[in-house]
Amino acid sequence: MGAQESETFGYPAGMSSAETAEQDITSLVETRAALANGHVRELRKRARLTQRELARALNVSPPTVSRWESQLRQPRGEAAQRLADIVRLLERLSDPESAKPAVAGSKASRGSSTSDKSS
Repeated sequence: MGAQESETFGYPAGMSSAETAEQDITSLVETRAALANGHVRELRKRARLTQRELARALNVSPPTVSRWESQLRQPRGEAAQRLADIVRLLERLSDPESAKPAVAGSKASRGSSTSDKSS
C-alpha cells in the first residue's frame, strides 16, 4: 500500500517516509507561493481550465478555488496536496523544455514525410 500511495503523489516507490514528508512540505510551500504570486491562476488559464474544472479535479467547490487564487484562504490538508500535484503537472505541460522530445519526434516524422514526397 505504501508504494501505491507514493505513486499516487508522483514519488518513486522506494522513497522513505522522511523523504516523502520533505517532498510534501516543499511542494505545499511552493504551491502557496505560487498562489500568492498568481502563478497558479496563470497556469490554470494557460491550460484553458476554468475555476470550476480545477475545483472538480480537486474535489472542492469553485468558490474555494476563487478564494485561493484571491489569497483570501490557503489550501489545507488533502486539497493542498492535490493542488500541489496539479500545479506540478501543469508546470510540466506548460514547460517548453518538456515538450522538446515530442517536438523533435514530430520534426523527424515531418522530415521523413517530406523526403517521401520528393521521391
